[in-house]
Amino acid sequence: MARIAAKVSHITELSMQQEPYRNFIDSLDSEVTKKCYQDYLSYFKNFVKVERYEDLLTLDADPHKLEGIIRDYIIHMR
Repeated sequence: MARIAAKVSHITELSMQQEPYRNFIDSLDSEVTKKCYQDYLSYFKNFVKVERYEDLLTLDADPHKLEGIIRDYIIHMR
């Protein structure tokens, strides 16, 4: 169990080092909002099966397809 926690911690540290992610999170003032956004952004990243937050920026250029992905995620979260 400790190995899993260490791996998750390491992955979180690596993700937090990515510039787009840091720019987004650092723009938030409230620590509660930061934590909430970090959690839900991580859930979304896992849902679309990307490893890096940067990859979210290139999911799909077609707005209709992106809208569909977001809709599917919202339905999944219910």
